[in-house]
Amino acid sequence: MVLVHDPTTLSGLSEQRRKVQQRKRDNFLSARNVARQMTISERKTLLIELGYSEAEASKGAERDDLSGIRATGARRDRVINAFKFYPRTPTQRAKYAAEQAAHPTARDIRVRAHEKRLREKGFRRPLRNPSRREVSRLA
Repeated sequence: MVLVHDPTTLSGLSEQRRKVQQRKRDNFLSARNVARQMTISERKTLLIELGYSEAEASKGAERDDLSGIRATGARRDRVINAFKFYPRTPTQRAKYAAEQAAHPTARDIRVRAHEKRLREKGFRRPLRNPSRREVSRLA
């Protein structure tokens, strides 16, 4: 179940933490409104893209208020963002599908700049334990 606390009930928190909870709640409400505009098959497809199994996705897609989805922590935030930024109108969805078909997004892997330079030169990251290097030379 996607669980986002109502910030008014969390009175014991600091002001900064309360603002974070308020932002999370606003994002959740926005995602819920978008989910209500989606069809069951669209919700199911989106959940499968997020890594849910077929059974979990169909169970979660049945309810339009996001209460059938099991997620906590960072996974919950990814689900909320996926629903929140889903194209709402049919025109937007067609445009989004065309963009995805033309240029599918590659998986973003961040590499440190110095590691990238080493890779370009053909070097690798140095080993942490120098004794492993000696063992590998003997083998």
